[in-house]
Amino acid sequence: MEWIINLLVYLGITPDKLLPIVLVVGAFGYLFNKNLSRNVDKIDKDLVRMNKDLMCVNNATTEIQTIFKGKGERIMHPLTMKPGSPLVMTDYGKRLVDKSGFPKVFEQNKVRIVNSVKSRRPQTNYDIQEYSKEVLFQDFFNDPMMKPVKDYAYKNSLSVNIILETAALMVRDEVIKELKFDDEI
Repeated sequence: MEWIINLLVYLGITPDKLLPIVLVVGAFGYLFNKNLSRNVDKIDKDLVRMNKDLMCVNNATTEIQTIFKGKGERIMHPLTMKPGSPLVMTDYGKRLVDKSGFPKVFEQNKVRIVNSVKSRRPQTNYDIQEYSKEVLFQDFFNDPMMKPVKDYAYKNSLSVNIILETAALMVRDEVIKELKFDDEI
């Protein structure tokens, strides 16, 4: 503490000069903090609004991709999956699948779903990936277990196909754990 006082005296700052300096620095600090917090609040509100807008854009883009895919156009990289080998859910895809309730549906019906994929006798991990989609769409699409997923899709103006195609990656990963082909994930 003494070294601070010695430094201030060395710089020519005596107690009579210190009070105005502290007041000026304090006033600037107060004004800066007040403006900063106001700006941070505005930025937070803007980010929330932008996030909502981007979610709408993501949903619309995904819907457009689904329509094109339904018309036979090949969409290489939907917003819900990252390109590469193997396909991986994007953050957006994971969020959709999680919010749809599919993880709970899958956990409660894992044996049925996994056995349905295995009954198709896949020979490769790619087969497992494709059969996982097939199983969700052909064997379980109209099963009552899919009600929470369909309700979520309906309430959020989404195609259930987007959710299930992405959720098929969860099924794929579980089946791969059980079958353990050489080209494992």
